[in-house]
Amino acid sequence: MVVLFGGKDSLDAMPSDTWELSGSTNNWNQYQNLGPEGRIGHGMWFDENDSLVFLFGGIDQAGQFHNDTWKWNGVGWIKVDSTGPATRAHFALSYDSNRNRAVLFSGIGPDSLYRDTWEWDGSHWIQMAISGPPPRIMSAMANVGYLFGGQAGYNGEVYNDTWKWDGAVWTQVTNAGNPPSPRVGHVMEFALGGGPEVELFGGQDSITGNTILADHGLFYLAADTAYWYSYTMGDGMTKRTQAAICTYGSREFAIIGGRDSSRIFTEVWTYPVFFHYIIGDVNGSHSFTGLDVTYAVRYFRGGISLPPWYYFECTAGNYWFLAGDVNGSCSFSGLDITYMVRYFKGGSPPIPCPICPPFD
Repeated sequence: MVVLFGGKDSLDAMPSDTWELSGSTNNWNQYQNLGPEGRIGHGMWFDENDSLVFLFGGIDQAGQFHNDTWKWNGVGWIKVDSTGPATRAHFALSYDSNRNRAVLFSGIGPDSLYRDTWEWDGSHWIQMAISGPPPRIMSAMANVGYLFGGQAGYNGEVYNDTWKWDGAVWTQVTNAGNPPSPRVGHVMEFALGGGPEVELFGGQDSITGNTILADHGLFYLAADTAYWYSYTMGDGMTKRTQAAICTYGSREFAIIGGRDSSRIFTEVWTYPVFFHYIIGDVNGSHSFTGLDVTYAVRYFRGGISLPPWYYFECTAGNYWFLAGDVNGSCSFSGLDITYMVRYFKGGSPPIPCPICPPFD
């Protein structure tokens, strides 16, 4: 189930309606117009402990900033708090499923651009830090505290930096590979069940800029380095900014709405969680060479560990090291080493697991 509240429509109005998208029928159902004032720049999250949807902050049609916290119980909205972070909008917010806390960073208020970090523990807001990344608006943060991009206020610098929140401090991680360009208004989501990856889509070059983006990116984090990849879907979804994203079911993302330079979109696009790996790349070098054979031998002798970003839940409840499976057996064993050796001697090319082949 997906819950949607507020936003701005094609007439520049900010409705206060609440909708639910059924995962079984893919139909939208409107529930009510009661509860929070209509607004934009707010944040919402699903609390996995209580199975409730929460909403915080934003700015309404009259230009008033809010710091109210509400919960949606499936029937109606209940106001649960009006203390904690100062009134603000366009902050970064995500739910950390490892610690069962919502994490909020930065945002802008009537007179201030904030740099503070807050957490919602299920019943109260707790200020956690007053330093970290440079303050920004319209950045994106994904599950377990990955932050990317944003802009220093309405006219400031536009970022393409990547940060990680561990529950106590922020750490900037090095971008490697092909990181996205500086942007605002993009969306990100953690690839639950598909590996330790974060997916990114769209945005625009700045708040006042005219370049709307349609690229997809993803990264996995290892040793304080964000390894970025870019790819295209060829699916027909047009470029857009200020959309919404969430997990949809157990193995899909849903991207909802958004706008370009002339239109506001109403459609929902869903994507499966893909498996991004290089077959045979046992040592994590982003290529398949003879060194991977040596690395695999050392691993099975107990002398070395495998890159964690190539472990995936290929079938429900079953994780394994997909990059090492070169014989199509959907497992990683000593037989794969034999297959690697034969390949480098002129034998058959690597064969991925047919259940979860790599996505390019």
